[in-house]
Amino acid sequence: MCYTAHMKYFSESRVSVVGGRVRPFWMMLAIVAVAANCASGEDKPIALIGFPTDTRGIAAEVMRPERYVYETFENKWLDPHEYGKYSVLYFGEKLDGEAKGRSWMEPEARAAAEKFVADGGTVIVAGGYCLRQLMGSPGKNKPDPLREKIVNIGRGVGRTKANYAKDGKSLGYPDGAGVFIVTPEGQDVRELVDQYKAAFAKAKNVKRFPVEGKWEAKPLGEPGYITCPTNFAKRPKLGKPVARKDGLVLFDGAAKAVVALGGCGEEARKLADELAWHLEQMCGAKFEIVDGEPEKGPALVYRAIKCPAGFARGTAAYFKIWREGDKVFLGGEDTGLSRATTYVLEALGCRYIWPGASGKIIPKKGKVVLPEIDVEDATPFVVRRVRLYGKPEWPDRAENRDFYRWHGMNDTSFMTTGWPGPGDSYEWGHYYGDYYNKYYKSHREWFALQPDGTRNLQLGRNVERPMFCLSNMELVKTTAERIKAGFRANPSKRALSLCLPDTHTVSQCMCEECRKMDPVNARPGRMTVFFPTRHSIKYVSLTDRVFTFMNRIAEEVEKEFPDKLLSCYAYSVYTAPPVRVRPHKNLLILSTAGDYSRLGDGHEVERNLASWCSFGNRILWRPNAHAGFQVRAPENLGRRMFDDITLLAENGVFGVDY
Repeated sequence: MCYTAHMKYFSESRVSVVGGRVRPFWMMLAIVAVAANCASGEDKPIALIGFPTDTRGIAAEVMRPERYVYETFENKWLDPHEYGKYSVLYFGEKLDGEAKGRSWMEPEARAAAEKFVADGGTVIVAGGYCLRQLMGSPGKNKPDPLREKIVNIGRGVGRTKANYAKDGKSLGYPDGAGVFIVTPEGQDVRELVDQYKAAFAKAKNVKRFPVEGKWEAKPLGEPGYITCPTNFAKRPKLGKPVARKDGLVLFDGAAKAVVALGGCGEEARKLADELAWHLEQMCGAKFEIVDGEPEKGPALVYRAIKCPAGFARGTAAYFKIWREGDKVFLGGEDTGLSRATTYVLEALGCRYIWPGASGKIIPKKGKVVLPEIDVEDATPFVVRRVRLYGKPEWPDRAENRDFYRWHGMNDTSFMTTGWPGPGDSYEWGHYYGDYYNKYYKSHREWFALQPDGTRNLQLGRNVERPMFCLSNMELVKTTAERIKAGFRANPSKRALSLCLPDTHTVSQCMCEECRKMDPVNARPGRMTVFFPTRHSIKYVSLTDRVFTFMNRIAEEVEKEFPDKLLSCYAYSVYTAPPVRVRPHKNLLILSTAGDYSRLGDGHEVERNLASWCSFGNRILWRPNAHAGFQVRAPENLGRRMFDDITLLAENGVFGVDY
């Protein structure tokens, strides 16, 4: 029935019967619209239907190299009424999951398939099993016109590759000169891929991503002449422990101290409970916790005190411990009180050497004497985090601080214990997670030009990991406005994140304008390219490009929020310091130099952070260490970590985020 006849029919009837079902007018109108589209000659995407191994193989080997626009329906059944939206229906290997049991033996599906083919659509099926699932076994004496119009290729690309991998057969290998040698198995896969490419090439009206520029790995930026130090000027000064005289007697069988909340009230109760519990474990006697401050001692008394203005060590976790007669005062606020508690317990001989009860050492004593203490201090690091990624914190007792808080990590009022998030005053971590879904269709030019000349990112499920065209000024403006809105909505935030996403299967933008941001004499390095297959190429560091982009945003945000910080990574292919662009003063820079998950150059951390610190920005060290890579083998990195931490502390590094 022609389109005009369809419309005449619908004007005379509000419902119709198709395939034995009553269809309302609006649904039939939609089907006709799809059919009209199919006949219109417009280019349409390809539908990949079938088993994930196969659909992903076709996507990687055929769709992406040929720039085809496609949609994937892994283990799903595409509604036959939707066939008209596509130029090609590809069915791979087998119908499973939600598609299991569905076929063209259903009258309505069969009719839709026949119409799809009659209107110029192409059907490609991988393997005989999938074809039998779709259409049943062929009749011996009755040819099937639809079956004869289907392109059936005997094997699927994904399954063929998977089978070779299962049998331990390589598709190829590089020789000593780096030339890739194809094995017979690799040649077999190439020939199979060529069959599929030829089949898709014959299809009509297939939509392709447009070529939008030339991708070329050649920097075009003006040379830079910034020179940075590679060593810190200050070195840690280590000395022997100072011997302390005996001070306040907390327990000797006759006298027994109390733990007093002082002016801190409930804020200090958990710490007081933990302190009293440790004293009990030492001598076996229970220690009373009292409100306020007792008139007479002996007593350990918490007191709320603020850090004095201009305190040389800074204000982070400031604490003070001093003695007045038969009382010892533990002073501070929030984390400072926690630090003071640990200080006192360690002065009594307690140690926490690894997470959990087995790592806690509490000496047994018949007499508990606190050495004389007169200390005023603060931690050199404002931010002190070890990311636990949701794993247990393993305290030695449910009511006690865990191993990390005992040592002053993960316990400040502006940090969560997992990873930086909305609850933190200083926020960082990969931003832009909603950009692809929100802006890709309307602002494709914001996203990275790929090696095939398109801006087709093919993120799949990883839509939170786009790559960007960092030279795009509209992208700068939109991001700056979003950040300013974030500060307006969250005035207590000290820093919001500008950190670029992690890469996935997307190559960096190499459009001409982006390459003009890369100085020709930037530090040489390597980057991963994901087309036509994943491989590594030589290119200069992208640090100057990235920080040009970050600076532009920071300049806009500064106009409204001059004192707010913006967090950004010195990360991946932009870890090295810049040679031409100095970072904006409001950027909080997180360097990922050094990596405890693969031990290599032990001086890498100092060289990198000394360079970044020379610009005067707040610098935070964020190495990949331990839990982030799920290291299972025994490790003893204590000495190396100690050397790094003491060096960074001596030279004013802002914080650590392991």
